[in-house]
Amino acid sequence: MSTFDYMTIDGHYAGTGNPGFSLALAQVEEGLTRLDQWETFKVHQVDKLDLPADGKLLIPLKWFAVAPWWKDMVKPSMEHAAVNVDNVARVELLIRGDGKDGEHVFTLRRLQLHGKAIALNTLLMGLVSAWILCAVGWLVAVTLSLRTELKDRETAITLLKEVNKALELEARDLAGQAHIDPLTGALNRQGLRAVLMSTSSLLADPMAVVFIDIDHFKSINDTHGHDVGDDVLRKFANVIASGIRSSDRFVRWGGEEFLIVCPMTNVHQGRTLAENLRRALHQQAWPAGLRVTASFGVAQHHERDEVGVVIKHADEALYRAKQGGRDRVCAHLPGDMIASAEAA
Repeated sequence: MSTFDYMTIDGHYAGTGNPGFSLALAQVEEGLTRLDQWETFKVHQVDKLDLPADGKLLIPLKWFAVAPWWKDMVKPSMEHAAVNVDNVARVELLIRGDGKDGEHVFTLRRLQLHGKAIALNTLLMGLVSAWILCAVGWLVAVTLSLRTELKDRETAITLLKEVNKALELEARDLAGQAHIDPLTGALNRQGLRAVLMSTSSLLADPMAVVFIDIDHFKSINDTHGHDVGDDVLRKFANVIASGIRSSDRFVRWGGEEFLIVCPMTNVHQGRTLAENLRRALHQQAWPAGLRVTASFGVAQHHERDEVGVVIKHADEALYRAKQGGRDRVCAHLPGDMIASAEAA
């Protein structure tokens, strides 16, 4: 894409909030990118784009810069940290929508690239050839000029078809990435909402929710810096993800808070899972020689409950665990379950 000067977008936005969006180019970087690891694709990004009323926007390619969040995550060498769009594999469009809940629909009617499709040396050679051919005759020169113009147009049309095809092939991947937390690889809140809407069996009873909070995480950031804090978050997510089932859903709720949605699991089984995960954290070697622990709250979904109610109960149990000294598991037991437990 370095042979182009700018791109134009023709689209339409429908939904709540500001129809703003960001545009990203995923670059295959030799010596860095692995095709089976999305995070190794170098990301060039331009943010805070607003769609005009007529839906047509011109974006110079010089606006793109290497995304700071990608640099923070990958920490590339100087060789790979510079802007380079010679081998772009994907064009990604992300709707901003001012962070408002609701349906956001961006219809992309056309994406066009504009610039020099012919190298300078090739162009000069063509001009010299045309000048020589003028001696042969005006008719031959005109014929060759028409043939060259037709070939250039066919090349441009072929390139645009390939870009459009790549956009179609990457549409599902883009939708999936919008639901993933880039630092930990866990689902984000939007991802949890999408999973719950598309997988009704997750809400079938019994279902348990485990709410997790890393103990004293703020002091880790304050004492050792945010780079160490990010390393702790990544390590923590790996430990939790490796200790749950493939049917469970692991979610970064925000900051140092995480959720696990466990289908076909009652509150007692959920508490056992939480205890196993709590002990697993003790057995890990952490960055900067830290000792990292977490507090857990467990609650069970019942047919009459909304999902938000179950998460609230798990959060209340988590609060009791933190008030009780942290590094422990507490469970929310409804009145009927408490009575049954006491009778037993």
